[in-house]
Amino acid sequence: MNRNLFLIVVLALIITTVSQTVSFIVGDHQFYESVQDKCVKCHGDIQIQLSASDQHSNFSCATCHVRSATNHTNKNPECSYCHTNQHLNDTLEAHPGFSSLGSEGCVACHSTYNVIVNYSRPEYIDYTIKNNNGNWIVSDFKTVGTLNLSYDAMRQGGKHNIKNVSCKDCHKDIFNAVSAGGHAVVLSKNGTQAPYHNNSNDSTENWCRTCHNKNDTKFQNQQHSARKTTCEECHESNNLTAHPGNFYTNIKTVPHLYQSLVCISCKSAGWPAPDAAINFKVHEEPYYDVAYQIISPLNITDSSPSSDPTIPAGVSQMFSATLNRLADIVWLNNGYEVFRVLSVISASYTDSKTIPGVYNITAVASDNYNSASRTWIWNVTNGSLGGAPGGGSKGGSGGGTGSGTSNDISGYVFDNFGAALPGVLVQNGTYQNITSESGFYSITNIPNGEYNFTYSKAGFDTDYFIFTLGGITLVSMNKTLYDTTPPNSISSLNSTSDNFFINNTWVNPSDQDFNSTLFNYSNGSILQSVNRSTDYLNLTVNRLSQSHTATTLCSEHYSSDGG
Repeated sequence: MNRNLFLIVVLALIITTVSQTVSFIVGDHQFYESVQDKCVKCHGDIQIQLSASDQHSNFSCATCHVRSATNHTNKNPECSYCHTNQHLNDTLEAHPGFSSLGSEGCVACHSTYNVIVNYSRPEYIDYTIKNNNGNWIVSDFKTVGTLNLSYDAMRQGGKHNIKNVSCKDCHKDIFNAVSAGGHAVVLSKNGTQAPYHNNSNDSTENWCRTCHNKNDTKFQNQQHSARKTTCEECHESNNLTAHPGNFYTNIKTVPHLYQSLVCISCKSAGWPAPDAAINFKVHEEPYYDVAYQIISPLNITDSSPSSDPTIPAGVSQMFSATLNRLADIVWLNNGYEVFRVLSVISASYTDSKTIPGVYNITAVASDNYNSASRTWIWNVTNGSLGGAPGGGSKGGSGGGTGSGTSNDISGYVFDNFGAALPGVLVQNGTYQNITSESGFYSITNIPNGEYNFTYSKAGFDTDYFIFTLGGITLVSMNKTLYDTTPPNSISSLNSTSDNFFINNTWVNPSDQDFNSTLFNYSNGSILQSVNRSTDYLNLTVNRLSQSHTATTLCSEHYSSDGG
């Protein structure tokens, strides 16, 4: 082969090889002009989302997904890289929990990516508004039951399709309640919607923001999405007419989440003003219905005697009071509690006095809402005496009529110095109890009827009380038993005398009820009484000029002993 032919053959091989190489590259490997083209090859679905998005549609992938300095791929971005100071942590922000979710929290609200919301809330709130001398007090607030809720936003899209989503996407429970007349649907006293809150005035979003406006200039801070608020906060900021009864202040005792529901439920019920009290039970979103009960003022509808009684000493007198509804009744004698009967429609107290005088007997009825009372001026005149010495009265009876079929009684027993008296047997047949170290006794499950209970302990007088039991709990039925054991005599008596004096010394007994030492002449006439704090008596001859022999007598408050 000559040289010319060799060159032609080599050139043909080179051309064929280059052509095949170019064909291989073109057919199997495509060189991309930009990084964006590379992303789209695998993430074409995201390109479709961005092209339909209201925001970021003209951004390249690298605008958000910055190339990593250490990894081959780009970084997974956070919205906060660009969107700083979004006020999600503001104390009045309605969605503060989304802050900790980072970009996932942003996507949940600001894209067409589907969200399923699972949460729970109480099924009912229960509370009472009491009229306390003109102040409306929210009391006895509690939640009842649990609602487990799940809402599917049912969006068709993705995380990169940024849209202004509707509040209704996630808050379907709220809008269901609005349809039932709840949440922020405020009725005027004539039963029509209040103009400012009328949900037919504007679009759904604008109506929500009449209360939840994040840019309301009447409040100091701005929020990210919506302002968490209550009825009274908005009304106070706009200087609207305050409710009666200092209600703006008192409603702040209710947990913040439920304060507005208290307002709305009251208005839905026709704006009732609490005469004594109103109890509400309100069904929470997604439901809305209000049940309420108006509680009338507590009154004593009947009492006996009808006027202030005047009777002789030692004669029993009964006092009674009947109520318009169940309540507790406390009986007071000259301001001191005699006993207390719980949850009764009527109660009575019977007593007799051995000491003439004027006694104030008062029945005080009360419940969680208000109270009522009746006082008698009981005039006890001179007459046939009886009862316990020194105590002024003994025995007595009382009780009441309630709603039960069994009864409980309890109280304390004290000695005549006001100290707790343990070991006292309180008994009526098989119904009995012995007082504890604190002097307390309790007897339960006593059938309805009349019972005479005795209070007894050795060394003390015995007392009694007649209980008339009609399905009640009677507490603070306290008794005082008087010590009947005389104190010990004085000891170590020593006398020294001369022509002009006689001096006596001795040791007083340690008994708590020891009161005094009494010196008598031998003929029984009293020489002198010496109180318990003194252990001597010095006399001059002139005092003893009759030359009588003196004797001593130790006395207590309630009995005495010669010595």
